[in-house]
Amino acid sequence: MIASDEILQQHGLTRREDASAADAAGADYLGVVLSAGFGRSVVPADSKAIFAGTRAKKVAVLVDERPDRIEEVARVVAAGVIQLHGEEPPDVAAELSTRGPWRIWKTVRCGHPGQSCGGLPGGRADSGEVACARIRRTRLTV
Repeated sequence: MIASDEILQQHGLTRREDASAADAAGADYLGVVLSAGFGRSVVPADSKAIFAGTRAKKVAVLVDERPDRIEEVARVVAAGVIQLHGEEPPDVAAELSTRGPWRIWKTVRCGHPGQSCGGLPGGRADSGEVACARIRRTRLTV
Protein backbone atom coordinates (compact mmCIF):
# COMPACT_ATOMS: atom_id res chain seq x y z
CA MET A 1 0.00 0.00 0.00
CA ILE A 2 1.21 3.51 -0.79
CA ALA A 3 1.53 5.94 2.14
CA SER A 4 -0.71 9.01 1.94
CA ASP A 5 2.22 11.40 1.38
CA GLU A 6 3.47 9.49 -1.64
CA ILE A 7 2.16 9.14 -5.15
CA LEU A 8 3.06 6.56 -7.73
CA GLN A 9 4.09 7.65 -11.20
CA GLN A 10 4.93 5.21 -13.96
CA HIS A 11 6.36 6.90 -17.02
CA GLY A 12 8.13 5.80 -20.17
CA LEU A 13 5.15 3.65 -21.10
CA THR A 14 5.07 2.37 -24.67
CA ARG A 15 2.37 -0.33 -24.54
CA ARG A 16 -1.28 -0.32 -23.55
CA GLU A 17 -0.92 -3.51 -21.50
CA ASP A 18 1.81 -1.91 -19.35
CA ALA A 19 -0.30 1.21 -18.80
CA SER A 20 -3.29 -0.97 -17.86
CA ALA A 21 -1.18 -3.03 -15.44
CA ALA A 22 0.28 0.09 -13.79
CA ASP A 23 -3.20 1.59 -13.55
CA ALA A 24 -4.61 -1.59 -12.00
CA ALA A 25 -1.72 -1.60 -9.51
CA GLY A 26 -2.77 1.84 -8.29
CA ALA A 27 -0.58 4.27 -10.21
CA ASP A 28 -1.73 7.86 -9.74
CA TYR A 29 0.03 9.09 -12.88
CA LEU A 30 0.92 7.40 -16.16
CA GLY A 31 3.42 9.04 -18.48
CA VAL A 32 4.69 8.76 -22.01
CA VAL A 33 7.87 10.26 -23.42
CA LEU A 34 6.73 12.48 -26.28
CA SER A 35 10.05 13.94 -27.37
CA ALA A 36 11.63 12.07 -30.28
CA GLY A 37 14.97 10.32 -30.09
CA PHE A 38 14.69 8.36 -26.85
CA GLY A 39 14.33 4.61 -26.43
CA ARG A 40 10.84 4.98 -24.97
CA SER A 41 9.60 7.79 -27.21
CA VAL A 42 6.09 7.52 -28.64
CA VAL A 43 4.27 9.78 -31.04
CA PRO A 44 1.41 11.77 -29.47
CA ALA A 45 -1.29 10.06 -31.55
CA ASP A 46 -0.19 6.63 -30.22
CA SER A 47 -0.53 7.77 -26.61
CA LYS A 48 -4.34 7.67 -26.83
CA ALA A 49 -4.21 3.93 -27.40
CA ILE A 50 -1.63 3.48 -24.64
CA PHE A 51 -3.83 5.35 -22.14
CA ALA A 52 -7.15 3.79 -23.27
CA GLY A 53 -9.25 2.58 -20.35
CA THR A 54 -6.98 3.91 -17.60
CA ARG A 55 -8.12 6.17 -14.75
CA ALA A 56 -4.74 7.62 -13.73
CA LYS A 57 -3.80 11.15 -14.72
CA LYS A 58 -1.83 11.45 -17.94
CA VAL A 59 1.70 12.86 -17.93
CA ALA A 60 3.33 14.26 -21.07
CA VAL A 61 7.09 13.85 -20.58
CA LEU A 62 9.06 16.22 -22.84
CA VAL A 63 12.73 17.09 -23.18
CA ASP A 64 13.99 20.49 -24.37
CA GLU A 65 11.06 21.26 -26.67
CA ARG A 66 9.73 24.69 -27.64
CA PRO A 67 6.77 25.89 -25.52
CA ASP A 68 4.42 25.88 -28.54
CA ARG A 69 5.28 22.26 -29.27
CA ILE A 70 4.88 21.27 -25.62
CA GLU A 71 1.44 22.88 -25.50
CA GLU A 72 0.37 21.21 -28.76
CA VAL A 73 1.45 17.77 -27.58
CA ALA A 74 -0.09 18.19 -24.12
CA ARG A 75 -3.43 19.03 -25.71
CA VAL A 76 -3.31 16.01 -28.06
CA VAL A 77 -2.58 13.72 -25.09
CA ALA A 78 -5.10 15.49 -22.80
CA ALA A 79 -2.31 15.70 -20.23
CA GLY A 80 -3.06 16.54 -16.62
CA VAL A 81 0.67 17.08 -16.09
CA ILE A 82 3.54 18.26 -18.28
CA GLN A 83 6.85 16.91 -17.01
CA LEU A 84 9.82 18.90 -18.30
CA HIS A 85 12.74 16.49 -18.28
CA GLY A 86 15.50 18.52 -19.95
CA GLU A 87 17.29 21.81 -19.37
CA GLU A 88 14.21 24.02 -19.65
CA PRO A 89 14.58 27.32 -17.78
CA PRO A 90 12.05 28.34 -15.11
CA ASP A 91 10.40 30.90 -17.42
CA VAL A 92 9.33 28.09 -19.78
CA ALA A 93 7.59 26.27 -16.92
CA ALA A 94 5.94 29.52 -15.80
CA GLU A 95 4.73 30.26 -19.33
CA LEU A 96 3.34 26.77 -19.85
CA SER A 97 1.43 26.93 -16.58
CA THR A 98 -0.65 29.79 -18.02
CA ARG A 99 -1.46 28.00 -21.28
CA GLY A 100 -3.65 25.17 -20.05
CA PRO A 101 -5.25 23.29 -17.17
CA TRP A 102 -2.22 21.07 -16.55
CA ARG A 103 0.29 21.04 -13.73
CA ILE A 104 3.97 21.48 -14.50
CA TRP A 105 6.62 19.21 -13.04
CA LYS A 106 10.30 19.96 -13.59
CA THR A 107 12.83 17.17 -13.17
CA VAL A 108 16.04 18.22 -11.44
CA ARG A 109 19.18 16.15 -11.77
CA CYS A 110 21.58 15.80 -8.90
CA GLY A 111 25.23 14.86 -8.95
CA HIS A 112 25.42 11.85 -6.67
CA PRO A 113 23.05 9.74 -4.60
CA GLY A 114 22.42 11.40 -1.25
CA GLN A 115 23.57 14.83 -2.46
CA SER A 116 21.40 17.88 -1.79
CA CYS A 117 19.41 18.91 -4.84
CA GLY A 118 19.92 22.57 -5.56
CA GLY A 119 18.31 23.89 -2.42
CA LEU A 120 15.03 22.01 -2.83
CA PRO A 121 13.47 21.63 0.60
CA GLY A 122 14.02 18.05 1.63
CA GLY A 123 15.29 17.19 -1.83
CA ARG A 124 17.80 14.33 -1.80
CA ALA A 125 18.98 12.24 -4.68
CA ASP A 126 18.38 8.59 -3.89
CA SER A 127 18.40 7.39 -7.49
CA GLY A 128 20.32 10.19 -9.21
CA GLU A 129 17.38 12.51 -9.71
CA VAL A 130 14.33 13.82 -7.92
CA ALA A 131 11.28 15.63 -9.27
CA CYS A 132 10.22 18.93 -7.74
CA ALA A 133 6.84 17.37 -7.03
CA ARG A 134 8.73 15.07 -4.62
CA ILE A 135 7.54 11.93 -6.31
CA ARG A 136 8.99 8.66 -5.19
CA ARG A 137 9.35 6.68 -8.38
CA THR A 138 8.72 2.98 -8.26
CA ARG A 139 9.44 0.50 -11.01
CA LEU A 140 6.59 -1.82 -11.79
CA THR A 141 7.51 -5.10 -13.39
CA VAL A 142 4.80 -6.79 -15.39
